Amino acid sequence: MTAVVKMLADQYDFRIWVITSYPAFFRHNPHVARLIDGRRVPWLLSRILKLLVPFPGKRFGAFSFRSGEFPSWLEYVRASGKPAHIVKLQTKHWCTKLDYGRIEPAVYVTTEESEQARLRTDWPRGSYALIQSEGKTDFTPNKNWGVQRFQKIVDSLPDIQWVQVGTVDETPLKDVADLRGKTTLRELCVLFKEANFVVCQEGLFSHLAAALGIPAVCILTGYSDPIFSDYPAVRSISKTPQVSCSPCWLTTPCPIEGMPCAAGVSAEQIVNEIREMEGGKIF
Repeated sequence: MTAVVKMLADQYDFRIWVITSYPAFFRHNPHVARLIDGRRVPWLLSRILKLLVPFPGKRFGAFSFRSGEFPSWLEYVRASGKPAHIVKLQTKHWCTKLDYGRIEPAVYVTTEESEQARLRTDWPRGSYALIQSEGKTDFTPNKNWGVQRFQKIVDSLPDIQWVQVGTVDETPLKDVADLRGKTTLRELCVLFKEANFVVCQEGLFSHLAAALGIPAVCILTGYSDPIFSDYPAVRSISKTPQVSCSPCWLTTPCPIEGMPCAAGVSAEQIVNEIREMEGGKIF
């Protein structure tokens, strides 16, 4: 949604108000005139806003897919066979039309926030890279590339100071600094801002890396089309040629043994991508 704020600011002379359940991603954004925590909106106003969501106007739009024919963006891309960037899918119904020529999210971090984070005793010192081991599976389990493959990346590049991010219930990796579940969202933004690069799956971390302008290697399975989360700063890596059932958009576990779309991307391939990204020299 931060990408939409940037596009509105660039393309229209609007005073932008943002109502969101995740205000941490919009703090210090110079394009936001008013930031409202959606979790603290009075009950009556909350009800009114929900009633307005299906009826976008020239000065009001909900970042949420709306179509009379399809109940969700997922059903739309499945039925139409026309994948698009998530930002476009979530705003295509708006009365205010956007130019989607360049979609770039933006999250802002202050110097004071960085200095405060560095006071933590567990904060990484010197150069570091971020890595995850797996992602959330409540929506779909089919984005996960495999814990063992992420571990192989760490093992193959021992000279890098790896910092693991994610939730506390995600599998811990060996030989990494573990910050799973130990940061606020704003601290997580600082952690990303100061990292050399990120290795992740498509999800919060790839979008956050793009929003902070940090190079990222993003491993894609065959769950979605690469255009769904395409950003200039993110190198999306997937099996080539891709399996015929991709993009599957399945929210249930992949029925094919071994999930070949995930297995088709090797840890060695990602290691080589990192070396190339770093100009052949790791830090």
